Amino acid sequence: MEDATKIGQIMYISKFLRASQFILIISCTSYFTGMLWYMKCEMSYKADPHENFLASFNLKTMLNWDKAITMTYFMFTSLSTVGLGDYHPISNSERIIGAFIILFGVILTSFIMDMLSKMIIENKRLSGGFEQSN
Repeated sequence: MEDATKIGQIMYISKFLRASQFILIISCTSYFTGMLWYMKCEMSYKADPHENFLASFNLKTMLNWDKAITMTYFMFTSLSTVGLGDYHPISNSERIIGAFIILFGVILTSFIMDMLSKMIIENKRLSGGFEQSN
């Protein structure tokens, strides 16, 4: 009985670590993509300070912490293909780059959904939910 309990605990910890891995991947990807977006917008802000993401949403006046949260939120909604519309590209160059970011988001979301479905199938198989065929 002791071994079964230990195996159950190991399986639970393994599932928790896999879920944490997904959350970490999504969070880091959103953060770093958001920072790259901000750097791109910062470069184009110098060229045209009026038609720009930073100017349109008053990001230049925000504290750095608030900018990081806003950029992470914007990229999370873009990468997850939800796109709530509260933050969106303004200039044509931003729209082009934004389209590629959304395409990358579709690929990332598909990868994550594939991994989650494999986890669910593996969980059901280990718990006896699926009959194994020869």
